Amino acid sequence: MDNAVRSWVTVVCILVYWSNDLSAQTLKKESVFSSALKDSISYHVWLPEGWNEEQQYPVILMYNYGALNEKLLASTVNYYANHLREIPNSIVVNLLVDMNSIGYNYENGNLTAKGKALVNALENEILPDISKTYQGSSFRAYVGQSYAASYANNLFLNHPGIFNAYILMAPEQIKANEPPFELNEQAVRYYNQHPVCYFLADGGKDIDRRRTYSKAIFSKISVLDSTILRRKLQHFPDADHNNIVAHAFPSALEFLYGSYATIWDAEDQVPVMNTLKKIEGNLRQTYGIGIEKTFRNYNFFLSIAVKQKDTAGLKSIINLFESSDSKGIDLRNFAYYCQQLKLMPLAKQYYEKAISKIKYDEINTKEGHQALVVCYREMAFFLDKDHPEKGWSLLEQALNDRFIKDATMNYDIGRFAVENSFNLKSGLTYLLGYANQRKELVGIINYPLYKINLLISRAYFLLKDRENAKRYVQMVIKDQPENKEALDLLKNIN
Repeated sequence: MDNAVRSWVTVVCILVYWSNDLSAQTLKKESVFSSALKDSISYHVWLPEGWNEEQQYPVILMYNYGALNEKLLASTVNYYANHLREIPNSIVVNLLVDMNSIGYNYENGNLTAKGKALVNALENEILPDISKTYQGSSFRAYVGQSYAASYANNLFLNHPGIFNAYILMAPEQIKANEPPFELNEQAVRYYNQHPVCYFLADGGKDIDRRRTYSKAIFSKISVLDSTILRRKLQHFPDADHNNIVAHAFPSALEFLYGSYATIWDAEDQVPVMNTLKKIEGNLRQTYGIGIEKTFRNYNFFLSIAVKQKDTAGLKSIINLFESSDSKGIDLRNFAYYCQQLKLMPLAKQYYEKAISKIKYDEINTKEGHQALVVCYREMAFFLDKDHPEKGWSLLEQALNDRFIKDATMNYDIGRFAVENSFNLKSGLTYLLGYANQRKELVGIINYPLYKINLLISRAYFLLKDRENAKRYVQMVIKDQPENKEALDLLKNIN
């Protein structure tokens, strides 16, 4: 990759990271009176970063038992959704109940009266409230470890439909057939008609009876229709009974959301709006969600629109994704894609929107200033080529930003001076300073020395200083004897 291009790519990559910043999710603490329990019940709701009431989110629910940790689950979900971008943002719920409230009987696999009341409250009060208040979708996963994992089988066998995904880590069995696991007719009929995901995990450092129990469960559910039931038993050799959660939960997420990545497969020749409708339909069918208004999603569609040179599609995508929640970087990204398709008036409009948004809402954040610098940079080179005074002013603002200290700005303002024959002496000073700095900078994210020297030579040549122009172009040729641009410049100097 050319280092000049690489430098711009680096800037964009930084902005992509910041526009999907892994800031902490929002924790909501709920305590409500349950008619089913005839008592209050408390639970925690971890909302994904950027949560909004117009979007629905899958729900991952745990009981506050054993080695499960709500912060670990929430942060892992956040990492997979916003850093790896392999799953949709999801809500994590922790029901604050103890073993007596859960009421699961190891001996016979049944529930106490209190346990039945909890299931009633879960199905008819808590989950509906999460759907209504926090936009939980129809895709619901239950996560359990040890006792809470064995309990999951009571839900799976006797209450099909509450959850459509199960994660069981090291389910406990105290004796042979205690608790029992036998598919009943109701469960078989239901799971042969409704998609369900079932993930089992055991640890190599756990005791034999638990591994045996997991294998037995996995074998018994194999009679269900494999085109409807997705099942997996994964063994973690280094995991024991307690750290199985840290070992297994990431793999469980990958399995639960395994079809998420394939939903986003797209054919290059299909109109971008048709692609969007198809993807959204598949997301609703599989996870009960629409398309989130995030960078990774609009970037996907806008990239297709640019590749297809579909200006109408690009405008439609921007209209769908732009909202009052759009950050300065989002508006800058819309501007960037507009100028890629030569929609310069629209690009200018979005650059100005981005700058206004940043100055109003984000001026005290480093992320806001990073986006601001890029806006100034791109406006100077893409929109103000015929207005060098304005372009120079924008680049100076970028260079002198109080938050962002980017050495490559010295090269860019020097390049602007040379390309526009404007403020050449100042531009040359910036280039010489950058050439001196460059010796101490990381190579891969900075312009190569030959490119800097070539630009310095051009600046001297325009200033009619042939001696220095020749000296710098010969430095380029010494490193790159076949550099055509340098050889052509040397001919002109001579």
